[in-house]
Parts: sequence; structure tokens; C-alpha cells
Amino acid sequence: MRGCRSENRSLALVPTLAALVAALALVGAPGAAQAVQIVLFGDNFSVSQGTAWTTSGQIGTSGWQVNRSGADWGGRIDGGVLALTNTASATANVSGWVSATRSNAGFGEGFSSTLGDNVQLVEWFFNLQQIRPNPGGFDGIAYGTAVVLATNSSGLGTTGVGYAVVLGNPLDPDPIRLVRFNEGFANNASLTDLIVAGAPLGDPGTSHMSIRVIYDPDTDQWALYGRNDGGSFADPRAGTLTALGSATDATHTNLPMENFGFYWQGSTAANQTARFDNFSILLTPEPGRTLLLAVAALALLGRRRR
Repeated sequence: MRGCRSENRSLALVPTLAALVAALALVGAPGAAQAVQIVLFGDNFSVSQGTAWTTSGQIGTSGWQVNRSGADWGGRIDGGVLALTNTASATANVSGWVSATRSNAGFGEGFSSTLGDNVQLVEWFFNLQQIRPNPGGFDGIAYGTAVVLATNSSGLGTTGVGYAVVLGNPLDPDPIRLVRFNEGFANNASLTDLIVAGAPLGDPGTSHMSIRVIYDPDTDQWALYGRNDGGSFADPRAGTLTALGSATDATHTNLPMENFGFYWQGSTAANQTARFDNFSILLTPEPGRTLLLAVAALALLGRRRR
């Protein structure tokens, strides 16, 4: 009888073991992380808010808020993208900046605006393109653009701290960079490089780009991925993005940073634009944690069946 009980217990575990094997295969499979991701926010700008440029306040009914310094800067959502410009009206062009931002306050209980308090990986995906072949960065009247991942400022410009992906510097080439910033984008000195991209985004110029950023709150490690999409935007969550580097930084991850968005600055040449698309923020369980939970569950089940 003891042998029968042992045999029955083993048979009872077969479906569980089979399910575990399948689960572990899924964890290790390419694209498995995407299958369990929680999308906190996503906008592909498919709903036009009109062809007119917004120079202050909300862009139509979109929830994106425009702030600026300097007449004739503005933003709009039209043609499937969010665009920022220095030529929003017939007013004479002046040097300045414009931003379009949103709050992450409604992301739900699974997300903390204090990045280091999250228990899952935080990921950002987006498209970026700007008009300058050699953008000069963030000093004075130079041209520079940023996708702000997290900040404690709702206006950007010369206020706030946080993390961003930027394009523009005083030298040549102009690589995509993951930076932390102080005092907004007041000047190049307010930015500290964490990751400087090589190929294919070591000098993208006016190309359309797909970018992914991952932050691990367990280790404070950041990772940057990218792809040069050439003359048009492609879905950054589809296909292959190249690993561009990693770095560890916790300077601002213990601060509540409740805003994110886009930034563009420059001088007086007409019709200078930066364009953005397919922006999303996600939470992703780490594969290692998923494996540990599966093993722990199997062990508990085994004890209960004895």
C-alpha cells in the first residue's frame, strides 16, 4: 500500500510538473517578458487634436500640457505624432523652449513615482526624430531635444530633476544619450551622461528612432536599447533593438517624480521641429523572480500532497 500511495502521489504531480516546465519555457522564451507586462500608459497619437499649434495648456482633449519660454513655440498632436516647434504662429521666431508633459499620478497601485520603490522593472518605449543634422545641445540658443522618463517638474525648461533620453551636444558626433538632469535643461552642464550610445544611434542626425529604456529598482541599473528606423517611425515594441549600454545610478530614484514628457529647444531658424510617437510605460516582472515563484509554488504543493 505504501508503494501505491507513493505512485499515486507521483502521478498527481505529473500535471503540475508539466505545467511548471511549460511555464519555465515561457519565462526563457524570446518576448516572454512582453507577455506579462502591465501597460501603465500608452499613446500612439492616433487621435488628431487639430492642425493648430497649442502654445499653453492642454493640447485639445489629450491630457498633454504645453509649457514654453519664448513667443512662437508650441506643440500639437496631428498626423499620428506629437510635434514640438519654434514656429507656432506668425510671431517672429525667438530662441526658447517648449515641453509637453503629463502626470503619472493615475498609474495605479502597482507603480510608484519614486522609481526605487517599485518591485518590478520599469520600461519605457518611444519614437524620436528631430530636424537638425547636428543639434548643438542645451547651452544658450543651441538645439536639443529630450524624452523625459521621469521628473519632479511639470514644466521642464530650467526646473526639476530626473532622467531623460537626449539628442544634442556641442561636439560632433551627436549620439543618443541616457542622462540624469538637474535644473531641467538649463544648459549642457545640468546633464550627466549615464549611457552614451554607439551604433546604430551613435550619430543618428535627422533619422527616425525607436528607443527602449529599462530601470531595475533592485539594483538601480539602467539599460538603453535602440534602432535607427530611417525615414519613418516603426513600432519600438516590435522587432529587434540593439543593446546600447548599461549603467548604475540612484541619484534621483528615491525622489517622487510624478511627470514625464517631451522637450525641444533652439534658436530662430523657421519651422524647426521635434517629433515623437508610440510612447509607453510598462511594469515587467523580472524573469528570475518568476522562476523563483514557480519553484516555491511547486515546493509548497509537494509538501501539501504528502
